[in-house]
Amino acid sequence: MIDNEKCAWILRDLLSTRRLTINQLDDGTGVALDMAGENILVLNEVAMRILAVFNEEATLDEAARAVSLEFDVDFERARMDICRFAEKLTNQIKMP
Repeated sequence: MIDNEKCAWILRDLLSTRRLTINQLDDGTGVALDMAGENILVLNEVAMRILAVFNEEATLDEAARAVSLEFDVDFERARMDICRFAEKLTNQIKMP
């Protein structure tokens, strides 16, 4: 698994460079278009919340706090899940 600092950097970078175009659906889920790789990713509510928090330039701890409160999970579990999500994104899209 990637380290904490790198996972936060990956998510902020994907959002700040507009690498991903994200659209939220009415049910809280969403889709993301990988502009470089021309892939479409289906995102659940947790993934959408993670991206929304990082879009506000949050730190990993701030994002984990938001996820743990909203989805009733342990803070450390939320941190690990965010890093797993970042890792999955890097595996699913073409990183430069």
